[in-house]
Amino acid sequence: MSLSIVVGGRLWGLIACHHGRAHRVPYAIRMTCEVLSHVLSSSVQAASDRGATTRRLAAAGVRRKLGALLTGDEGLVEGFAAHCRELASVLPCDATFCTHGNARWCEPSVPEEGATLLLRWLNGQEHGITSFHDASQLPEAVRLALHPFCSALAVRFDRVGKGWLVLLRHEQLESITWSGPPEKVERIGPLGRRLTPSGSLAEWRQTVEGRSLPWDEGDRAIAQELLADLGTAAAARAARMEMARSQLLAVLGHDLRDPLQTISMMGQLLAQAGGSNGSRYGKRIAVSIGRMQRLIGEVFDMSRLHAGMGLRLQCVESDLSALLQGLVEDATTAHPGVAIISGMPPSLVAEIDPDRISQAIGNLISNARNHGALGETISVRLDGVAGNAVLGITNMAPAISTEAVATLFDPFKPRSLGNVRNLGGLGLGLYIASEVTKGHHGTLAYSHDGVRVAFTLTIPLVQTAGAGSGVTA
Repeated sequence: MSLSIVVGGRLWGLIACHHGRAHRVPYAIRMTCEVLSHVLSSSVQAASDRGATTRRLAAAGVRRKLGALLTGDEGLVEGFAAHCRELASVLPCDATFCTHGNARWCEPSVPEEGATLLLRWLNGQEHGITSFHDASQLPEAVRLALHPFCSALAVRFDRVGKGWLVLLRHEQLESITWSGPPEKVERIGPLGRRLTPSGSLAEWRQTVEGRSLPWDEGDRAIAQELLADLGTAAAARAARMEMARSQLLAVLGHDLRDPLQTISMMGQLLAQAGGSNGSRYGKRIAVSIGRMQRLIGEVFDMSRLHAGMGLRLQCVESDLSALLQGLVEDATTAHPGVAIISGMPPSLVAEIDPDRISQAIGNLISNARNHGALGETISVRLDGVAGNAVLGITNMAPAISTEAVATLFDPFKPRSLGNVRNLGGLGLGLYIASEVTKGHHGTLAYSHDGVRVAFTLTIPLVQTAGAGSGVTA
């Protein structure tokens, strides 16, 4: 007699009962055993449901965090490292990597060439979720480059931006014992190939390789929910970027119209006048051209960043103190009504892109000048602290609201457009400063001490190899 344990309409297990000789089991015992099998099935089902529910709740928390990264300013790839282990706890795997646009983050154990070839193969697949646990399903070049991983569960959350979240499992070598060596198959009967009686109980071993633990229904269900959440977040991000692009074109068209008109008018006057007037008109043209170059430069930088192309930093050893002193002098000369006090060491050498750091610092000084209290001093201080260069720029101003702080480093902030003290501004200054800082593996933070606003830019004095965990800056 055997008791079947059925869970979800599928056979989960058997309890087999044997007797040494022929024995008729009484009806009461058979019914008791039948009830026992139902109780066991219900208990297993309940335990399985509890485990699945707990796992789905944990997965929901991870999905929310990843969705928030995708819709936020930082981006999914840049912030994924903080959540990869949490994701692996609800979708068991040995390694993960994430890509969106041209940015990629990989765990150190994932072969770079293997990840590249796997992504190329995945981009040719049609489905939003691709899974396999047998390396034979991959092209040979991908299989060899990806070793020791032979299994993947890949979620394509952004088809246009080539956004992938990929979980990998190691190969599991198993030795399986079979009954009846294959060479003992001697004859073909009505039922096909049969083993001889003497060979049926003999054992033979087979080593199974190139496979891993399969992805089960629970894994795929969580992956499907992850695809839905990240797909929605990616669509929201794309819509926001499209709105920002439209706003950019409108603002850019408006702000370029004035300097172009000035250049046209000054050119006509230069053709008619000479002497001191010609010199004065030439200066007006130079100012207008500088303004146009700044606007176009900011738009170009923003386009590169949103396309995932990065800022292409060219880092060399440079004296930050000398660079900062020159920027302060330029700002004071250009705006004689603004008082700037500075403090810095005689020399502070760092491995930076001088042009980009100058751009970031210039944007921060410009922000303090345009948004600080009129007539109040701007303070600029540079220090070397624990292997980092720490630049603080402070100005007197009221605290920024909590809601505004959340989007402080976003482009096209509504409160930044139409500022009477900076009519040509596009709201890109803090955004670009933040991205330049990230490109140098540093941080840019806002604070308020009750009287003064402070922006603190911190970057390492020496860039370390592999910094950024594989994220393309």
